[in-house]
Amino acid sequence: MISSICSKESNFITHWKGVFCQNKIFEIQIHSDVLAVPDAFWELTGSLKLENDRFLQKSYLSAMSAFCDTWMVLFTRSGVPVGYAVFFLSTFQSNELEHELSQCIGIRDWLARKWTTSKKEQHVLVCGNPLISGEHAFVFAEDISTIDQANFLCDAMNAVVKEVRAKGIPLSICMMKDFYPVHEALQEDLKNCGFSKMAGDPVMILPILEEWQTLGDYQNDLISKFRSKSLTALEKSKDLVKRVLSAEEMSNHSEDWYPLYEQVYERAQYQWKKLSAQAIIDMKLALGEDFVMQGYYFENKMIGFSISILGDQEMEAHLVGIDYEKNKQFQLYSRMLYDFVQLGIEQKKSWICFGRTALEIKSSIGALALPGQALIRHSKPITNVLVRWIISKFQSEEVSLRSVWKQEAYERLNSKLEKR
Repeated sequence: MISSICSKESNFITHWKGVFCQNKIFEIQIHSDVLAVPDAFWELTGSLKLENDRFLQKSYLSAMSAFCDTWMVLFTRSGVPVGYAVFFLSTFQSNELEHELSQCIGIRDWLARKWTTSKKEQHVLVCGNPLISGEHAFVFAEDISTIDQANFLCDAMNAVVKEVRAKGIPLSICMMKDFYPVHEALQEDLKNCGFSKMAGDPVMILPILEEWQTLGDYQNDLISKFRSKSLTALEKSKDLVKRVLSAEEMSNHSEDWYPLYEQVYERAQYQWKKLSAQAIIDMKLALGEDFVMQGYYFENKMIGFSISILGDQEMEAHLVGIDYEKNKQFQLYSRMLYDFVQLGIEQKKSWICFGRTALEIKSSIGALALPGQALIRHSKPITNVLVRWIISKFQSEEVSLRSVWKQEAYERLNSKLEKR
């Protein structure tokens, strides 16, 4: 279904109705079926230089739409696309947040518990991607100002909320994620739409230096302590057999690898919607060689796997599955992290995104922290007044990030990260 509306939902931009809508300059179109989006749309969005973001391309979004409800909102000016945003309806739960709120007392605390924990699992409408870290929510043409971007995104969020409610789905939380420091002005403009900032853990990113042609080149830029750690991890895991799985092998042997994913998922502090085995296989079918699953075997039994997604410039360290009974013996997770680095170097990527979990160990292999924030609001204005207090209960993980690089390498890596 495609619905088209003039931008008029947000009270703070009511002038749009008179200035823009009557002249039919700005318009948003809501596509509730990614597969039904006309080819002409994808051709037009090519002018917005989306080729560098794998997670905003048709193949990936079509695979995601089979897993959860997806809306694409196209922004046009005089009929010409100037950007678009992607919305996913997911579920979310946090056992730790539930515990923290259960210790609170008072009227405000009771209201927070009622909103947050009356149902352990809640629907969340996300502008952005709930399964990966980074700025994969929207793209705008360079001549669209931040205030106009905020107006577009606010109207799009309000319109999609109506679509969700029309399906009879209870919805409380609306989120936009992620924002890097370069988009601070846009975050401020979105406050006018009722959003509050939610500080989170940083996104761990490893810039790849051009002179790194092998894993050994990367290791040579580490200080001796952490170079030794990398060699130890590789030595302890030398008896493991690693091989890349095809889509057919993934399908035929899902009973081997999917329980390993479940082990990792159940340990997560915050849980978004759980991927099914078929959803992961469908992702492989959609992305082809840009979706790399590597299995780790000991005595012909899979004890772990990793999944990488390759973009034009960036590689996403997407998922891992681990047999935790074997993890310590083989330093399996550390081995996976070094293999992510090796793959990124071999594929000649500029960046590897490691997400925002397990910060300390990721910093120990050289990933650098890039601050990232999300914006959140309640779908009901009255309850939204409490949001700033409620989200204060989401505490960032306090960890000591490791300094692993020789000084010259660190300066070059940090300089590259700052230019991102």
